[in-house]
Amino acid sequence: MIDSNKLKKLLIGGAALLLLALAWALPASGFLNPYVVQILMYVGINMILTLSLNLVNGYMGEFSVGHAGFMGIGAYAASILTVWVLPRAWAPWAFPAVLAAGGLAAAS
Repeated sequence: MIDSNKLKKLLIGGAALLLLALAWALPASGFLNPYVVQILMYVGINMILTLSLNLVNGYMGEFSVGHAGFMGIGAYAASILTVWVLPRAWAPWAFPAVLAAGGLAAAS
């Protein structure tokens, strides 16, 4: 029998993987309108910034003014990779890898 905490973690991890797969497959398949994809990307970017500010300001009680700078560095690195390094045909499929690379650039 699986413990309820382990089951909860397994379900949350599975849901996160499913959402990641959907975020990767839906824009690349052409099923959604490009305008809707752009709006969903803006919503996701703002959710990431809001959650990180909530973590630092709300839970840890520290005031941080560097979030916008780190977000800008990550966005700049991701856009350079998307526009200048990768071929345009790869952009929908390489989006998760480009996001991870932008996060690594902002973290360093």
